[in-house]
Amino acid sequence: MTTQIFYFEAKHLVRNYYKVIALILFVLISLYSIHYGYNLYHTRLNEIKKIVTESENNRNKIIKWFDEGIKGPEDRPWIDITNPFWALWNSNVYALNEPSALMFFSVGQAENFPYYKKITVWATPYDADMVNEITNYERLALGSIDFSFVIIYLLPILLLMLLHNIGGYEKDNRFYNLIKIQNYNHKKLLFLRSLFYLLLINLTVLFIVFGVGLFIGVTFDNLTPLLSFLIYTVLYSVFWFILFFLIILISKSSSQQIIRMVVMWLLLCLIIPSTVSYYIGNKHPFDYMSDFIETDRKKLNDLYEIEPDSIKKLLVSIYPQIQNFPAYNNPQNLSELTGFSFRAVANELLKESYDKIIDVQLKRNYLAQNSYLFNPTAFFSNRFYSFSKTDFLSQINFQKEIANKIDKMILILVEDLWNEQKVNKEKYSNYINQLK
Repeated sequence: MTTQIFYFEAKHLVRNYYKVIALILFVLISLYSIHYGYNLYHTRLNEIKKIVTESENNRNKIIKWFDEGIKGPEDRPWIDITNPFWALWNSNVYALNEPSALMFFSVGQAENFPYYKKITVWATPYDADMVNEITNYERLALGSIDFSFVIIYLLPILLLMLLHNIGGYEKDNRFYNLIKIQNYNHKKLLFLRSLFYLLLINLTVLFIVFGVGLFIGVTFDNLTPLLSFLIYTVLYSVFWFILFFLIILISKSSSQQIIRMVVMWLLLCLIIPSTVSYYIGNKHPFDYMSDFIETDRKKLNDLYEIEPDSIKKLLVSIYPQIQNFPAYNNPQNLSELTGFSFRAVANELLKESYDKIIDVQLKRNYLAQNSYLFNPTAFFSNRFYSFSKTDFLSQINFQKEIANKIDKMILILVEDLWNEQKVNKEKYSNYINQLK
């Protein structure tokens, strides 16, 4: 019976050109979205390779200076690479967020986050280039669509077009009751007819992912994220299938089915996500960064007015070990030492603001997660982003990596400055290894 019903639906599908066109359009948009992810992935990968190559070349140039006894460029005589500050300044160390191969299928928020950051003692995890996220449904206005966007927003529309007249056509022409009399299990008949299209859509997605993936040479060191992506795609399609099938059962005409399905799509894909986003924006406004930047600027301006002795005391409160270093009791170079160490104090003062920023970001994320029960599209979207490491938490982890590298660089700077260390080629190479 199942085979006969599937055969009947396959013939019905071929005869309904608009369903075939809808399926073809879905495939074409999917191919475009994967091609977009493919280009973005390779653009980032090539840019990272370029950064690594340039960093190596710049480091080799500094090492050559050590070999030749040169302390810095001729046009900048104040630079002395034997000083820990200038050696670290020219270390050319970056924090790199290498893209996941799954970015082919789920770009997520990747375009709205930085993926590399040069580490210096003056860098922060919240510099101007560390931009904030936007929500994925705003991407359409920017002209960029990823495959996860196609799954979340367009797959339900395709399913709607394929299912909208199942049962409804018979009800419109008033022979649905005849079918019920002739077939005692008419609900099973409707279910199997609908199931055909669910299977068709999921087989189409599998073909797109594996067929296109093999064609363009996608390689995965770990298949778990890809399998998870496919499993959640199936679960998402089943979720919509259940909703639409229930609508088919309770509707009395095809027009009623279509209206209810469209309203359900609008509610779950646009109205609820937009309402949640609006609520979160009001609860934790997007402009909170401006307040913190203004506060940080005031802290730094106040710090510039502090005398070297006061800077020294602040340094001791942060790094008490410098009391045991030779330069601590040498007042001759106090201004120079505190000048080079100034950023260590500033970094510590600004951490309070960074903690507030992270706290607000996590609260926003917590509110979004609490909406998953009635906001399923957000749940599935964020799951897809997490598999490709393009979600909010992945960005938070990258910012933490940047902060840790900055802290490590500043610690090396302070200890070597106050310990009156001179940098040679070996020590410079050691800096690089410690900060990589």
